[in-house]
Amino acid sequence: VASNLNQALTRAYLLDNTDDVEFQIAIIEEAMSNFYRYFFVMPTLARFELEIHERVERGEPLTSA
Repeated sequence: VASNLNQALTRAYLLDNTDDVEFQIAIIEEAMSNFYRYFFVMPTLARFELEIHERVERGEPLTSA
């Protein structure tokens, strides 16, 4: 959580202190990528991991089929 706050503060500082439009776009793109990862990718991976652990606890085999 502290690293996320630091990233947000750094992004805000950089956006406020640069006139380079390409750099600003890169910063915003990185922020959007983080948002996608934290709110879509990580929960999906957590659900997958939970499902795998539950299957192992039930004694079910883990196969690709």
